[in-house]
Amino acid sequence: MEEPTVPAVLDPSGRDVHGEGAALRARGEAVRVLLPGGVPAWAITRHEVIRALMGDARVSKDACRHWPAWIGLILAILIAIGGYLRYAGDEPTEVNIAKAPSDAPPPAEPPAA
Repeated sequence: MEEPTVPAVLDPSGRDVHGEGAALRARGEAVRVLLPGGVPAWAITRHEVIRALMGDARVSKDACRHWPAWIGLILAILIAIGGYLRYAGDEPTEVNIAKAPSDAPPPAEPPAA
């Protein structure tokens, strides 16, 4: 199948991840996409293609070095998750961990050996 010239725009809300994945697979094994923020990328939809690319020395695995837009995406992610970790200086001062509600059942005991 010949790939359309217009990149697929990924839905940042993730409302239909499975449908979006199926649509990408229908377009081919390597599909041009636009990530949130208009960042161009490739979506590889076949396991064997990913394995071949990861084993190819001509393919960079260093996003920060060869994909300047990645830095902006990393910063956006760090800002978005800023509420999970708060730092003062070099030492973490608080870590917010999701806690089970007080009425949640206790965790299951591991089976006896």
